[in-house]
Amino acid sequence: MILVNFLLLALPLAMEAQEANPPSSKKIPVVGVLQPGSPDPAFAPVLTLRQGLRGLGYIEGQTIRREVRWAEGKVETLPNLAADLVRLNVDVVYATGPHAMRAAAGASRTVPIVGDDLEDDPVESGFAASIARPGGNITGLFLNLPDLTGKWLQLVKEVVPTARRVVVLWDATTSPLQLRAVKRAAETAMVELRALEVRRPTEYAEVLKAAMKERPHALIQLSSPAIRQASPLVAEFTLKNRLPAISLFRLFPEAGA
Repeated sequence: MILVNFLLLALPLAMEAQEANPPSSKKIPVVGVLQPGSPDPAFAPVLTLRQGLRGLGYIEGQTIRREVRWAEGKVETLPNLAADLVRLNVDVVYATGPHAMRAAAGASRTVPIVGDDLEDDPVESGFAASIARPGGNITGLFLNLPDLTGKWLQLVKEVVPTARRVVVLWDATTSPLQLRAVKRAAETAMVELRALEVRRPTEYAEVLKAAMKERPHALIQLSSPAIRQASPLVAEFTLKNRLPAISLFRLFPEAGA
């Protein structure tokens, strides 16, 4: 609901005035949706967006319209997809993850962009000039990753007090901010940490299999849209290998982990 409210704030006031049954000659608000993953109607951010808009009285196709673009794991296609949404003259772009947000920002400096980026610091990544005065055309939801990744490691140690070797699943196409944070936390906790770098969905199975040769005591999954979508595969792997694991994403336990 937070992101839905961000979207409503970003829509021009003139468009919001047309909320109830606008004349057919009037332009209804168009929300462009830019996603790095594969088409998935159950993908939480997209599902929440649809439900939130519906709950606020928007009727899709009548008082609001969505244009959705999926990159299907090929982040290099995001700039073209973002440019396509801008050409359609959308009123606001909702982008998931840093790659989608960066692509949207590159496509337009005037179209409002609302994003959920769980991997980056908005100032360090250039999305905002500062927290107090962000400037630009980007808003959305970010996480305090240094504190959060340290908490993940703390929880792992509570569940497996003897854990000394921990592997970290990291999407190397995202910012290294969260990886740096968990490494600092591991040094404080005197835990040996190994980063498992993945860039494409096809790499997950082999990377995880290779990591087991070092007999890790636990697995921490960092945040990225790709890792979220790989949750069922990772869940199956951790169950098969009886490997304690922690994830930010609800899809991971829902997949049986």
